[in-house]
Amino acid sequence: MENQYEPEKFLDQVYQNLYNDKEVRRCGRHVKSKYEAIRKYLQHLEYLDNIYSTGHRKEILRELYYQKYIIKEKDIPKSLNKEVIISDQKQTLDSWIDYLTDKKFPYWMKYWIFQGVVRIGSYDYDNCIYNKRSNKTTSPFMEVNNEIIENIVYFLNKRIKKEKINDEVIETLLKTGSFQKIYAFFEIQLKNNLIINSNCLDGIWVKYNQGSYEDAMKLVRSLKGKNTHWCSAHSLDAIQQICGNQMIPGGDFYAYYTKDIKGNYTVPRLAIRLIGKDKIVEIRGIANRQNIEREMEIVLYHKLSKMDFLTKKDIELTLDKLRDLQELTSIQQKINNKIPLNNEEVKDIYLKKFGFGIDNDFRAKKILEKRDILQDYEQVDDYLSKAEIFTKYFSQFPYDFKILDKDVALEVIVVNPSLVHNVDDSILYDRNFIIDAVKINGWLIKSIPEIFRNDKYIIALAVTQNIHILEFVSEDLKNDIDFMLELLNFDERAYDYANENLKENILFKEQYLINLTGEYKKLNVKELQKQKILSRFNK
Repeated sequence: MENQYEPEKFLDQVYQNLYNDKEVRRCGRHVKSKYEAIRKYLQHLEYLDNIYSTGHRKEILRELYYQKYIIKEKDIPKSLNKEVIISDQKQTLDSWIDYLTDKKFPYWMKYWIFQGVVRIGSYDYDNCIYNKRSNKTTSPFMEVNNEIIENIVYFLNKRIKKEKINDEVIETLLKTGSFQKIYAFFEIQLKNNLIINSNCLDGIWVKYNQGSYEDAMKLVRSLKGKNTHWCSAHSLDAIQQICGNQMIPGGDFYAYYTKDIKGNYTVPRLAIRLIGKDKIVEIRGIANRQNIEREMEIVLYHKLSKMDFLTKKDIELTLDKLRDLQELTSIQQKINNKIPLNNEEVKDIYLKKFGFGIDNDFRAKKILEKRDILQDYEQVDDYLSKAEIFTKYFSQFPYDFKILDKDVALEVIVVNPSLVHNVDDSILYDRNFIIDAVKINGWLIKSIPEIFRNDKYIIALAVTQNIHILEFVSEDLKNDIDFMLELLNFDERAYDYANENLKENILFKEQYLINLTGEYKKLNVKELQKQKILSRFNK
């Protein structure tokens, strides 16, 4: 009779021995089969949901879910709008509660869907999957898409009934039981089908007017179920973008829709968001990381040519980005035809941000994955670009890679002192090189070779930039009364970093007390003292 428990076996597999959960054990304490215990547990949950699924009791259920799944204020970074984040999460969670309450799915399936939804965090554009949600995830819950859920339910039922599934990918995904992976797969399928069934370029632009709450809601409704991953699909974001708030003014919003399978203009492909009526804030598409599809580039170009009310700067920047995308296409074609890239193209593919999305165009990433970074690094002919490439992609270089150019090395370690181990010893042990580096970034003394840690001039160069660098100075110097007195006359806070024995020195202590109210605090006097220190120790 074990076959009758296929749903329970599925859940037990997905949630790694659900039977061992104490609530499951409690509900099934009088039964022998672990799958019967899981069934009793689900029946208990269904009974409670039925009690709290109508009227005012539904609000009690919502509050219970809010307490369990909504992010707490203390876990939201100060730089983010707490009210908007919490409200968006509640709104999207509510939509799932309402949706699953109304649907006639078997309860075990509702349980699996809901548990999947509350475990899904932000979208991973690189791998086309959803990240795992934690108690510090700030993104809303995913939007309800009935078509996707219906597809999942259809195939999941076939699996539970052990019917043949004529799609190896779907069958493999269903075996994992991962709602996140399964949902992401059907989401991509749906989006691709929408585009395939759409007449690619034939579409209409719809303008949503600044300050119009009604237009903001129209925009949200037009994006519902389309899985664009635009934040405008959430009502609070759309209202803020179009109507604004006390801190951020709203603006006009333009969206481009192509035809669906029924011939209606409902498939969102492009978005242009403005602040006010003449300044572009962002342009988004539905390709990877919200970049625009190649066939939409011409659509965007024609639209911009008609938006003569935009600021000249915005039009120029947008046209530059479109030209960059044309360059990317040209680079891709050269690579496909095995034609070497020139210096500028090599630099651009590593350093330029292609596209309008939240990250680099996916084609650029794919190109980089196949490049020989050492060969490209050597081909680049200017030290600033070489330094920028190494600093940005150092993890892709061999760990023992050494920089042999002084100018490149200086740029690299000033930006990222931890990369000092990649500088060749012939440069790293050159005192003049260290002086040049510390002049730019005093904090480098934490990374310079030990031989320079007692060099008073080098240390003075660093400490006169920021007195707190004294924390990383050698104990010998912190106990050097001559050196520390000079620093004390520059900034009385040097006293805090002095060696404990030196702090008990009468001369040092008296000078500290005098300096607390001394004239050195005036900027011109402080600058003179700095020059005096550097001049004295520059030997």
